[in-house]
Amino acid sequence: MGDALQAALIRAIPGATFRMARDGTYLEYVPGDGFEPLVPPARFLGKRVAEILPADIATRALECIELVLQTGRLQQFSYELESKEETRYFEAKIAPDHHDSVFVVVRDDTERIRDARALEESEARYRALYENIPLMYFTLSTDGIVLSVNSVGAIHSIDAVVG
Repeated sequence: MGDALQAALIRAIPGATFRMARDGTYLEYVPGDGFEPLVPPARFLGKRVAEILPADIATRALECIELVLQTGRLQQFSYELESKEETRYFEAKIAPDHHDSVFVVVRDDTERIRDARALEESEARYRALYENIPLMYFTLSTDGIVLSVNSVGAIHSIDAVVG
C-alpha cells in the first residue's frame, strides 16, 4: 500500500490513530474524523501512557500492547475518562505495527453509550407504566393474537376463565 493511500485511510478512521512503542510511549498521532483528544498532542507525544492516563487504564493499555506484540492479534478494550464537564467513553483497538510498536485506534463512544442508556431508561419507564397501570392493557398481533398482557389484564383474564 502506498504512503498516500495509507495516510488517507488513517485520516478517514472515525477516531484517533496512535503509534505506540512497546513501553507505551506515544510515537505518532493522526487525528481522525471528528475526534478531539482530551489533551493536545504536544502534551502526550514522546511520553508514556502511564504519564497521561489514569493508572488502571494505562495498565490495561500496556497489557494489551504486550499481548498484541506477542500474539500478533488485535486487542480491544473500553474505558472512561472524566473531563472537566463530563464523563467520556472510549474504545481502543490495538493492532501490531512492527516487532516493537503498535497502532492504536481510539474511538469516542460517548454518544453511542448515552443513546443506549437513554433507550434503556425509556424502555424501563414503558415497562413500569405497562405493568403498573391499573387497567387491563395488552398488545395484539395484526391477526388479533394476544402477544402480551399486563398483570391487571392477566388477573382479569384468570377471573373470567375461573369465574
